[in-house]
Amino acid sequence: MVKAHCHTAAMVSTMVRMRTAPAFPVFSGKLAATGLLALALAAALGAGWYYYRLQRRPLRLWGTANMRLIVLAPRVWATCLVELPEREGPAERPPRPREELLTLEGQTYITSGWKDISRARGLSNVRHLLLNDHAYDWARAPTQGAPVWRYALRFASGRETCTLVVDSRGEFVRLAPSGKSVCTAPAAAGLLAFLEEQLGQPDHEPAEAAGTRRHAPP
Repeated sequence: MVKAHCHTAAMVSTMVRMRTAPAFPVFSGKLAATGLLALALAAALGAGWYYYRLQRRPLRLWGTANMRLIVLAPRVWATCLVELPEREGPAERPPRPREELLTLEGQTYITSGWKDISRARGLSNVRHLLLNDHAYDWARAPTQGAPVWRYALRFASGRETCTLVVDSRGEFVRLAPSGKSVCTAPAAAGLLAFLEEQLGQPDHEPAEAAGTRRHAPP
């Protein structure tokens, strides 16, 4: 009887200890908050480094002031470019009202009137594309002469402007008039689709034919 009573008491004592002992380690609230803060900081640093690597070369290519306009300028204009015949140099062919002459790599182009695309669908994608390292093929250069430039984009904020020209296939972009050409073949399909949606085929200018108003940018 005594032995059975002792055994029962031991079992009760064990059960009491199991109920009162914590199932998991207990951490202080301060320690948990510090850990969460460290994780958030590490995530922010990782994201910052990732975006820095995506934007480092485009920023070097366009320059800080131009990149700010490309990304944030409130007014954006687009136009088609038409090659000026060699027999008509800039001196013999002064620009008419609402026209502008651009000379790129020895070839003179005429703007066909600028269209305000500041609120165009897909413009934010184009801005992002021009900022993204993966949109460029940094190793590729034009293989058969200079690109044939067909489109121009102008980003404006007050008196500050940045003009980019795009070739007929959307595969090369250049800062006009004096910047270097850079290959945008990885993003050519999207870039060209956007420009054609806004301006149509350069040779036909359907936007004007359809009555869309074009004018000179401010």
